[in-house]
Amino acid sequence: LENGSILTTPLGLQVFIGTADERMLKPHAFYQVHRITGKTVTTPSMERMISGTKVLEIPLEPKNHMRVVIDCVGILKLRNADIELRNGETDIGRKNTRVRLVFRVHIPQPGGALVSLQVASHPIECSQRSAQELPAVERQDRDRCSVHGGQRMVLTGQNFTSDSKVIFSEKTCPPPQLVIVFLDDLHLNRGTSAFSDARLPPAPTFNFDRKNHRLKH
Repeated sequence: LENGSILTTPLGLQVFIGTADERMLKPHAFYQVHRITGKTVTTPSMERMISGTKVLEIPLEPKNHMRVVIDCVGILKLRNADIELRNGETDIGRKNTRVRLVFRVHIPQPGGALVSLQVASHPIECSQRSAQELPAVERQDRDRCSVHGGQRMVLTGQNFTSDSKVIFSEKTCPPPQLVIVFLDDLHLNRGTSAFSDARLPPAPTFNFDRKNHRLKH
């Protein structure tokens, strides 16, 4: 790494689908990476099989500062008839619908040695949920509030649960902390605390997401 090999030698970024449970990260037995092609895909890639795992290899070029836009990677659920159970896996694994994208690169060193770097994404939920399970906001009683907090906002909708969360986001400023009060499956009562920085530009705009545990709307 010290001799600048990252900047002068093209490398191959390997992408595959890994497990997302508490056990050691390994290739997923029921999902595999899928190569996306088409007119809107700008990144070249090549499929490879490594030790029985499908891997997508994407070139990293020094001329692009070893940066790449990954728009060619998909996640494919294998058909039950095509699934070959791996060592340590059981049929209950078929219900495991959480995966992680795993990125790996091998960097050559002087003397022929390799340094391998690997990172995994946050867990990704791949199961298809019914729209009836998703939290849905139909009405909100407030569209603005003071940066000093102390105001309430009630959301009316469907499929709210006791672990529902409302997350406010604004591109240039950190979001305020929220006090969450659960009323019933039709109402969420939110109390805003003071914003961390009251020196805001006039009328900043915020978006909010509603989450039920892993479900998000």
